[in-house]
Amino acid sequence: LDEHGRVWIGDLPALAALGKSPIQAASTLRALEWIDRRAPIQGLLLPERLLGQSPEGFARELPKGIQSLAWSVTPGPSKDAPHAFELAIAGTPEGVRQVSPWIQRLVAFIGSLPGAPSRPADVLEEKTRVGLKAQLNASQLEAVMARISQPGIFKAAERKP
Repeated sequence: LDEHGRVWIGDLPALAALGKSPIQAASTLRALEWIDRRAPIQGLLLPERLLGQSPEGFARELPKGIQSLAWSVTPGPSKDAPHAFELAIAGTPEGVRQVSPWIQRLVAFIGSLPGAPSRPADVLEEKTRVGLKAQLNASQLEAVMARISQPGIFKAAERKP
């Protein structure tokens, strides 16, 4: 979302080349360090900017001080193989402290999904960022993406041929 309220979609180097890019912000760079920059599917949300655009929804669930949320997905080598999912949230120490329970609820949600991964999600936490890494099948991935306000991205992966 740029300063005019327009939404830009593209790969991170292309967005950075636009000029006044939020990708250069320190919190965004910290979040991006914890996701696989080579992953074929990546996303970046700036919740503070979304608050002015959306009166309800995911951005409102996050505490003040959360500045960047980055995620990546690396599909498994076969149709039935799990996908590597990574999520990193960066912000102020207070914002990260307040969002940590939300991450724990997301980990519990992943563990409660049908066909839950045999290995629990890994949680990483520092003073100004928190993240998780998990192996998910297609339907689990879609459920998790809906939780972070990115529904429908992987719907096609669930369809039968």
